[in-house]
Amino acid sequence: MTEQDTITTRFEARLGRLERNYRRMTMLATMFASLSVIAVLTGQSPAGPTIVGDPSGARTAITPSGVIVYDARGNVRLDMTIDGTTPGFGVHGPDGKYVFEANGGSVGGFLRVTDNTNNERAFMGIYSNGTSGMQIFNANAKVVVEANSTTTGGYFRAGDGTLSRAFLGVFSSNRAGMEITNAGGKTVVTANEGTPGGFLRLADTAGTDRAYLGLFTDATSGGWVKNASGAQTWHGP
Repeated sequence: MTEQDTITTRFEARLGRLERNYRRMTMLATMFASLSVIAVLTGQSPAGPTIVGDPSGARTAITPSGVIVYDARGNVRLDMTIDGTTPGFGVHGPDGKYVFEANGGSVGGFLRVTDNTNNERAFMGIYSNGTSGMQIFNANAKVVVEANSTTTGGYFRAGDGTLSRAFLGVFSSNRAGMEITNAGGKTVVTANEGTPGGFLRLADTAGTDRAYLGLFTDATSGGWVKNASGAQTWHGP
């Protein structure tokens, strides 16, 4: 058998598994929809779980609270359930742990994505403190992108897992603005509404201010440029 024949055989086997899984899920969806309609029309739910299985050992349990799909090893791979009054949907990896979860939550709905080591990698929805937003995590579970609402307003932040490298939004001081920070933790670009008005400030890699444009503290407007030694080389108007 040539390498091409081996690849073709593997592809056909995988396609066959996908087709069987599709037929199983189609049957499950049809049964669940039928039971749901019956429950709605009669105001009743099945007294116990209805089990649907196949020769591989995989099975589906249809209960009064929803549907749970198990693989041949008995691990949960898919669930659509209602916990009390909270609906939810989950996709599980081969180890039975969540890789995707959508839930009504205790304070509001959310979507959560995890990797194969069960680390959270993405979240979008309502946090436990009642604020809303989204976060993306790296493989070390560090936030690298987030967009959230706070008591003062919304913001967007991007980082490298250790430092915040870019910010746009409303600061805790209730002033709006943006900042860009280099790998050394030095702010190199700042745009802020300021007092008494807005300004743009640029700095070098050491964090030393090199250029400014906007309103000064005495309410006049203008700008200046400094060289590496800190000497002012231009001022205007």
